[in-house]
Amino acid sequence: MTGRPFPWSPPQAWHPPMATSSRVEVTPDMVAGAAKNFAVGQRDIVDAWMRLQGALEANHGMAGDDKAAHAFDAKYAPAVQAVWKGFRQAIVVLGGTSLGLTQTANNHLSADHRSRADGRHAPIGLLGPNQVYPDMSMTVSASAIGPAATGPYLGANKVLAKLLAGYWPAAQPNNLESAAGAWRNAASEVIKVADWLDWCMGRLTDSTSARDFAAMQKYWTKVHRPGDGHSLLGGLAKLCDALGDACEGFAGVTWSVQNKVNLIVSAQEVLVILTAGTEEIIARLTAVLDRMAAAGVAAVSRVTGRTITAETVAGLEAATAGTPKIEPVEAQFEATAGKALADEMGATDSGTFANSDLAKAASNGQERGLAYEAYLQQKFTGGDPFSSGGRQFDGVYSSPENGVTWYEAKSGRALEDLTGNPDKFSRFKSNAGQQAAIARKEGVHFEIVSENPIPESVKSWLDKKGIPYRVVP
Repeated sequence: MTGRPFPWSPPQAWHPPMATSSRVEVTPDMVAGAAKNFAVGQRDIVDAWMRLQGALEANHGMAGDDKAAHAFDAKYAPAVQAVWKGFRQAIVVLGGTSLGLTQTANNHLSADHRSRADGRHAPIGLLGPNQVYPDMSMTVSASAIGPAATGPYLGANKVLAKLLAGYWPAAQPNNLESAAGAWRNAASEVIKVADWLDWCMGRLTDSTSARDFAAMQKYWTKVHRPGDGHSLLGGLAKLCDALGDACEGFAGVTWSVQNKVNLIVSAQEVLVILTAGTEEIIARLTAVLDRMAAAGVAAVSRVTGRTITAETVAGLEAATAGTPKIEPVEAQFEATAGKALADEMGATDSGTFANSDLAKAASNGQERGLAYEAYLQQKFTGGDPFSSGGRQFDGVYSSPENGVTWYEAKSGRALEDLTGNPDKFSRFKSNAGQQAAIARKEGVHFEIVSENPIPESVKSWLDKKGIPYRVVP
């Protein structure tokens, strides 16, 4: 649990912004801080898994190797495999989120650097990535099946020893209870890390009216929704708890059966009868032991089925499969959540088009559009509008990331108005598609630059066509 710079529940000193403001100022420093926190969270999840692995190894073979053991393991082993895959996915996803957040902050720092006339030739000063595990090799969990536990001391009574040989429970209840504690500790740790990262993410997404932040929130809910076993971290904690309950339940059944057998051993009159070798008495006692053993196996099956449910296992398996791994996380992060952060960081800059003299001098929508183009030329230190391939482009600039970039500028409600006008939207699609094709043919980058947040329907179409976009307020 060491190393977290903040508690895993929101500190009392922190409160959402007052109603006088509809947005949170998201700065590169805040995003970089969140990136560091996610790297810390990843290490905590790794530590939780390693402690669990060590505890299970110490209790290897805790179920024994009889009918009750295999009834237990039929549910236990597949659930452990699901947990191992869930831990691996959580490690990969948290590391990928840290890297994605750092990249988002650096993208904004690069754009800000290019926009400053006094800093074009100075070093950018980008943030280095936090040390994270890109992936994790998960060793196979220790098997619950193993050598049988030692039965009670029967002295020289060979008749009784032979009779009870097949009825003493093979499980080791002390080891089962130890494993139960390890599973519950792992669940508790996962929940604490998840709740703490909820707070870290909330500092970026809460109390803002920016529509683009829905993408960030949607991304994070795949990783964690408090109390929801269908999210990755929620499902991981829930199944760990279930496995702890199953181990404890199996231990309880084992203690009960052992106590019943011990009662037989301690009954001196039974020993006398068995020593006499009365076949009828032996047959009756054998029948009792058979029923007792069958009841024990049935009890183990019930407690295991009640705790390790198919729904709980399926919830984690679905969350594991549905949460992107590190490569798609970075791509998706940049296209959705990362872009939302970049838009918001840009909106917190003190120098925006709306506050510029160019915007204030414009008297109508057309003049405002031309003023926004001039504003971008100054901000990007780029070139004037030009034509190529029969299409007009609003400007050009060069960056270390993409080289020469041609762009189409959209000010005011230009993109917002597309959502309610199918004809306008169709013309936009045709023009933007042709512009992108011309740029590709010329071997240059093309993007849409908007003054205001871009509607989801427009983003969806641009993403589908592979056309980059960003907000420069």
